[in-house]
Amino acid sequence: VTPPIVLTDAEQQTAKEFEKRVDDYATFRDKLEGTIPSLKDKSTPEQIVEHQQLLAAMIQKERKNAVPGEFFTPDTVALLKRISVSTLAGKDDKAAKESVMDENPGTIPSVGVNDKYPTGVAVTSLPAELLDQLPRLPEKMEYRFLGKRLVLMDSAASVVVDITENILP
Repeated sequence: VTPPIVLTDAEQQTAKEFEKRVDDYATFRDKLEGTIPSLKDKSTPEQIVEHQQLLAAMIQKERKNAVPGEFFTPDTVALLKRISVSTLAGKDDKAAKESVMDENPGTIPSVGVNDKYPTGVAVTSLPAELLDQLPRLPEKMEYRFLGKRLVLMDSAASVVVDITENILP
């Protein structure tokens, strides 16, 4: 078991600022989602997909000028890289890294900020020991790996909110 990573004061501040940006985004998304008919408990798969596509289109329109690094700032990327390396690089954590790479779809061409997450691409679940170390995300937001890149994903709309360059060890 990997001991928790002790963050410096600067890293704690970076994590707090990242969490604030993500929380602000979630509030923005929830506001947009409030303008479309909500899903019912007995919604059909078609209704769920339609809802997701409508929400995605609204987010993409509102964030048409979104750029990489809006959430994953250089300081945040440095922090995420340190957490990933510390958590996955040790010999005891070989299984954790293998689980990431096992499900990892590898490099996906041209996936950028504000794009729909590619359909048919395997979804990489992050090992608990890594997820426990990363900055917290609000509901309907998740981290995913594409190759060695980390994706910040809006799972309600299946939209890429931000993406890093290579951060995996």
